[in-house]
Amino acid sequence: MTRPRFEDDDSPRRPRRTAHRRARRAGVPVGLILGAVAAVAVLLGGAGLAVYWFVVRDAPGPGAGDPAAAGRPTGPPPGWQPFRPPGAGFKVYIPGPPGIVLADGPSRRYVSYGDNVSCTIRVEAAPPDQLAQKLTELIFQQPHWKADPDRRPVTLAGRAAVQVESDQMPNTKYKRAPPITVARYLTTANAVYVVMIEGRPEVVTDRMQAAFFDSFELTD
Repeated sequence: MTRPRFEDDDSPRRPRRTAHRRARRAGVPVGLILGAVAAVAVLLGGAGLAVYWFVVRDAPGPGAGDPAAAGRPTGPPPGWQPFRPPGAGFKVYIPGPPGIVLADGPSRRYVSYGDNVSCTIRVEAAPPDQLAQKLTELIFQQPHWKADPDRRPVTLAGRAAVQVESDQMPNTKYKRAPPITVARYLTTANAVYVVMIEGRPEVVTDRMQAAFFDSFELTD
């Protein structure tokens, strides 16, 4: 016979189930919750991949509209014309018809003038054992260059060359920025080629320099 339980009864009591615990037991299974979270993550990942594939991947990067930055040939400046003197062994684009031509003997010189820019190509023939000395002489023949001009290795016509840059003396009368001179020296088996561009800094830009030097080719 079961005896009734009273408030002052000292026998052990079992805890009552609260409404919270009953709701928790009757709630959504944990596995179902985890599955839903995984499904949402997959959907978000797929959306991100689609955005990257169709939008970001094909978007132009920095410098995409700049041929020089993209590593593509810049082409000659607008209005420049091809020049290939007979027997000189080269062709190049120049800003206008050559104004000075010295085409006799082992030393040849071609100068072309444009709007605030001039281009010079020199061909100095020399025996193979005198080419190094000829290169040194040609670099220091320019009177407006520094006593010890800065040199750096470059390429010209797909071959190793040397580039020298310098500023002329400022024009104190007009207080203008001095013109700049950029020359590349290429030594072949029997001659030294001097390919030079000069002019106002705002005209002879990096792009113009690259276009001029890229247009130079050896033909022999």
